[in-house]
Amino acid sequence: MDVSRWPIDRILQLPDFCFGRRWFIGMIFGKDGPGMDVAISDEPLPDRLVVWALFCSGRQTAMTAWEITFRLTSNLIETSVTIPNLPRVFRGMGHPSFVNEIWSQSGTPIYWRGLRNFVEAQGRRLCMGLTTNDGTGYREFGAGLLISAFPREVPDWVVSGLAGVH
Repeated sequence: MDVSRWPIDRILQLPDFCFGRRWFIGMIFGKDGPGMDVAISDEPLPDRLVVWALFCSGRQTAMTAWEITFRLTSNLIETSVTIPNLPRVFRGMGHPSFVNEIWSQSGTPIYWRGLRNFVEAQGRRLCMGLTTNDGTGYREFGAGLLISAFPREVPDWVVSGLAGVH
């Protein structure tokens, strides 16, 4: 059954298996010094996708807090100046005047699962910005999203139900 014209909220109610194969897209980087670190994924994202989980982990020589943002970009180079103008992957999270939407203590891994977050990526790339509150010391950080494409078709029985089952 063609579900490509269904409203997004109705498609998101379909069972997990309808969304197909999931894959991990992520970035890892290290930097020494103050300011925002920016990383951009190697591959472009599907036009429409679902984020199922978020993974973040890092370490730093000085104990500090991480401030993280995930954005969408069409460019291969972004800076801390351009990041606030990019669309967020996690819309509605954080305050609109804040650049970052995720905060964590250094050395504390983040694993959020069961997100089922719809993203209209339109072939753009994943861009991550990382800021620390003291900016001193060397830092390494890795982050990624578990994603799948948005379904266009599902088996008829998913919508109509199994015949003969009461």
